[in-house]
This record gives sequence, structure tokens and C-alpha cells, in this order.
Amino acid sequence: MDIEKIVTLFLKLTTLSESSREQVIYLINNAYSCVSQRLLKPAAQYTQDEIARLEYAAGCIAFYDYTAVELARERVYLSKTGRFVAESEASPRLKAAALLKKGALNAIKDLVCDDGFLFVNV
Repeated sequence: MDIEKIVTLFLKLTTLSESSREQVIYLINNAYSCVSQRLLKPAAQYTQDEIARLEYAAGCIAFYDYTAVELARERVYLSKTGRFVAESEASPRLKAAALLKKGALNAIKDLVCDDGFLFVNV
């Protein structure tokens, strides 16, 4: 898989500029590792189409993670008797990112092993 293709897709999905790359590269690297560690065979044995699907899935995983992190930063916290409680409104942005991720993961089910982690939505 080509990490640069994953970065390009991620930047398009998030509408971030290339200058933001260093701030989010850890999310992209985590998504890349998440997918590459679960390959059923060596990467060189996959077709170009299969590699493209794997790269897309990694980009969507990174996008979902980015969306979750950004929403956590934006979340309003309330204090009740000295204790902080996060507002628990369901976010349409997070739901959309989860749907995108789910579709991308469904497209690679035949290319990676399911270890009970990758295909589970939290």
C-alpha cells in the first residue's frame, strides 16, 4: 500500500491542507498499520484493484478517527456537583464517518482477516 495515496484521500475527505499533514499523520499511520497487519497474504500478492480498496479503507479509518477526535475537542462539558459530564448528543458527522468506514471495510472483507477488532464499530 502507498501511504501517500492514503494521505491524499484523507486530506480530500477532511478538506485539510497539506500543511496540516504533520498534525494528523499519526492517525493515518495508525489506520495504515491497522489494515496492513491484517492482510491475508503479502502485499505484493494483491492486485492493483485490491491495493486501491485497502488504501481507501485505511483512508476511511483515519477519517473516522479524525472526526471522532475533532468532535471530542468540540464537545461541551458540563459540571454537575464538581464532576464533568460530556454532552451526549449523537453527531451526524460521526454517523456519516462511521457509515463511510463501514462501507470501506465491507469492501475489503475478503482481503483481510477478521480478528474481532477491525469490523467492530464502537
